Amino acid sequence: SASVKPLKQISLFSLILIISGSVGAVTVLYLVFSLWLKSRIREIKIYRSIGFKKGRIIRQMVLECLIITTIALGAVIIFLKPVTESVSYVSAALTDNSQEGDAYSLEIKIGAPPEIAKIESERVELFPSYSGTDFILLAAAVYGISCLSVLAAALQTIKKCQERLL
Repeated sequence: SASVKPLKQISLFSLILIISGSVGAVTVLYLVFSLWLKSRIREIKIYRSIGFKKGRIIRQMVLECLIITTIALGAVIIFLKPVTESVSYVSAALTDNSQEGDAYSLEIKIGAPPEIAKIESERVELFPSYSGTDFILLAAAVYGISCLSVLAAALQTIKKCQERLL
């Protein structure tokens, strides 16, 4: 159970990083899309003046966002394997203890002599493999974050555009 505790801590830390990273991504994308849409206010006003409904304008902006996201996701998928392999080789070289000798643990208890124990360990392979499910989850997360951000920015921008058309 003592060897499982660090893994649980790493798992919790990873979950916290994923959640905070997602919140940060939504926030940054919202700000970027807000700036992008503010530069298009004149275009939005023209669409509204010729009779486009608010929903149609939002759908167009979401579609544009999804096209950009698809291109970016394609680039990520192309570069994912070479980058992760490079990182894995570096990580494996940094964590390889075969040249340093055996690993030991030290436990110190108050009122007792220190206990030193040899740690038996096997080589850990750090080379990740990705499945189709991993890519589907990645795509769903990226598309979801992008759509949420552009929807929030589009609703705010169109709301401001309704005050005066031109």
